[in-house]
Order: sequence, then C-alpha cells, then structure tokens
Amino acid sequence: MLINVHVTGAKPISSSPEITKELDEVEVLQGQPITLECHVSGASDAHVKWFHDNVLLTDNERITTSFDGVVCVLTIQRSILDDEGDYLCQIENDQGVVSSSSEVIVDEGMALPIFKEPLKNTSITEGENVCFDIQIGRAHV
Repeated sequence: MLINVHVTGAKPISSSPEITKELDEVEVLQGQPITLECHVSGASDAHVKWFHDNVLLTDNERITTSFDGVVCVLTIQRSILDDEGDYLCQIENDQGVVSSSSEVIVDEGMALPIFKEPLKNTSITEGENVCFDIQIGRAHV
C-alpha cells in the first residue's frame, strides 16, 4: 500500500528573536526629531513594544513606531525636554524575548526670539534709533 501525503501552506517554525544591531545613544536639540532603530533576526512574527523610562509608549500625533520584520523604529517628530531618558525596545514572539536600550539626551539649546507682532518695514534717517518688540523665551514645540 502506497500513501502519498502532500502538505501545502504549512507555517514555518519560528525561532527566537535575536538582536543584530543594538539601539544607539542619541543627542538632539529640543525641537529636532528623534529616531531610534533596532535590527533583529528571527522575529518576523514578533510583537514590538517601546518604553520610555519604563512606561509603555503608544503611537500619537508626535510619536510613531514601525516594524517590518527586521527593523524596529521609534520616531518622535518634535522632541521636548521631557523626551530625555532611557528607551527600551522589546521584541517578543512565541520562542522568546529580547530587548535593547539606549539613552536619549535632549539639549535645551539657545532660545530663539519670539516676535509678538510680525516685523514691519520702517523708514528712519541714518543715525536714528529703531526699536523692535520681541520676547526671548521658549517657543511651544
């Protein structure tokens, strides 16, 4: 008796994720974007979580995350001082959990002038003084 068995569409056996490129430390000026990248192998079916100072991050209008099966990316569009701290990328599948961590430093930088009103053309005679009304302080980012 001869039995032929043909299996199609079988799910490949998954392996435990392995980090192939750790997160790098990042230093930016306030207002600049922050991008963190972690590369992994054996994680096409994995779930990725990002943490900032041990708090789980979720996507919003300023923070986005992505994972293509190899590269985990966290992007913060406009950094604020509160973004400074320790970040952790955690990759988990049925076979295991791995993580990579990094420090992000956000420097305050120089305060740019904030004009109360748009500047207007002014005509003066040479030697006369002219005044412009501005504030020096932090803009809301």
